[in-house]
Amino acid sequence: MCAGKGTKTILMSNLLKGEGTITAYDKIKERLGVLKSRVKELKLKNINFDMKNKDQFDLILCDVPCSGTGTWRRRPENMIWFKNEELEKLKFVQNNILLNAAKLCKIGGKIVYITCSVLYDENEFQIKSFLNNFKNFDVINFREDIKKYIKKELFKYDKYGLTLSPDVLNTDGYFISMLKKTA
Repeated sequence: MCAGKGTKTILMSNLLKGEGTITAYDKIKERLGVLKSRVKELKLKNINFDMKNKDQFDLILCDVPCSGTGTWRRRPENMIWFKNEELEKLKFVQNNILLNAAKLCKIGGKIVYITCSVLYDENEFQIKSFLNNFKNFDVINFREDIKKYIKKELFKYDKYGLTLSPDVLNTDGYFISMLKKTA
């Protein structure tokens, strides 16, 4: 969901070596059009754009629209333009994306929720609210899995997910949460 122009979608296709099936969706048709052109140009056979029935997906990646506060280190001017009203609209959109993902996720399937925000309201709050409404989902603790690849404790991990902080990593800030549908 929120496939945009498809950089992560194409990366997933490459990681899967053309196996499996990836369904890409974005509400903004122009962005999806760019991805469709890229898929055709790259001759990727395992990416489609056919959103079918609910309860069908093993994994749903929600790269949700957000405030982008995690990028303010390299785009400080965005602080000037950002308004609280915009944050409220984004929170509503993020919540709806999670609700739609829940409908598409099959039992035993997973939802990965990602933002390039470091704000509690867009991250932990969204997951906490989602879990209050969907008792059939649990947070997956992937802290130990990450430690296999990152030796130092370079991130903040709480019960709702992982926050990568620009001040520690000298990169953009991100939040990642993984949820599993249990019933």
